[in-house]
Amino acid sequence: DTDADPVRAWTLMVFINGDNNLVEAGFDDINEMEMAGSSEDVNVVVQIDSTRDYSQKPFVFDGAKRLKVMEDDKPRNISSPYIEDLGSVDSGDLNTVVDFVEWSVARYPAERYGLVIWNHGGGWRNQPSSDLTKEISNDDQSGNAISVANGELEELLSGVSDVIGGRLDLLGMDACLMQTWEVATTVAPYADYLVASQETEGADGWPYDAFLADLYDEPEMDASTLGDQIALRFQDSQDATQSVVDLRAMQSLNDSLNDVAQRVIDTSDTDVIYDSIRGAWASDYAPKNRDLGEFLNHIAMNTTDDGLRTAVERTQMEYD
Repeated sequence: DTDADPVRAWTLMVFINGDNNLVEAGFDDINEMEMAGSSEDVNVVVQIDSTRDYSQKPFVFDGAKRLKVMEDDKPRNISSPYIEDLGSVDSGDLNTVVDFVEWSVARYPAERYGLVIWNHGGGWRNQPSSDLTKEISNDDQSGNAISVANGELEELLSGVSDVIGGRLDLLGMDACLMQTWEVATTVAPYADYLVASQETEGADGWPYDAFLADLYDEPEMDASTLGDQIALRFQDSQDATQSVVDLRAMQSLNDSLNDVAQRVIDTSDTDVIYDSIRGAWASDYAPKNRDLGEFLNHIAMNTTDDGLRTAVERTQMEYD
């Protein structure tokens, strides 16, 4: 690409699906990004899908646009010039995300790539009132979303992997309820680290100004360090939950979990299993989501099945 920038240390690609009631929050986050801007070593590029159905603010428009974030300290004012006007797009279509990544990589090559998918998230939560279950990136105009359970998220990341020629260094979900074992297992072949929330997030979402300033101060930081900074800065913002998962360890963890699962099926210690489920932390918003670590701890402390306890303790070593 003759218009491509020199290779930077990082390119962070933020896909903001604001074609819903979060549209103003999307622009708020771009403003946060502009507090830091891009740097000589770090590119921050955004695709925002916007709708005036939920806002008549002057900066809100209908359709999708792309921009490279530039430094600007003016609140509630997007100063970064829009590079492309895409018109109407379906942000609930996985190919829309892949196209954005392809554009970003061609124009803003880097040693490390991070992709953030920004929108409502359902994780692995059933939604009885909707046919769209276990998904992220709801587009109100099209009625579509990117499904986890039906393989669309995996297909999206496979396409991204083809574009960048390997795994993402960091995958972020600036959305609710996406840090679950099911999601982590799905995305593990395509990224090294996953940053997401196991609970609901506030509308403010990630504190982009804070962790981008950290990245600009230390542009050679690896994905593990960047993930930690995102989670720590999120905690500093007094919002709910955020965590970082090393996806490279998921296969080993899952091998151990498979052994535990078979022993849970076979054990006669069923009362302990049910008590362990009930005793594990449950999401306020999605109460069927239970904390895996607490579930394992409860079994290890209470089971009389030595084989099950040994399998759980082996898994706990992988989990930690």
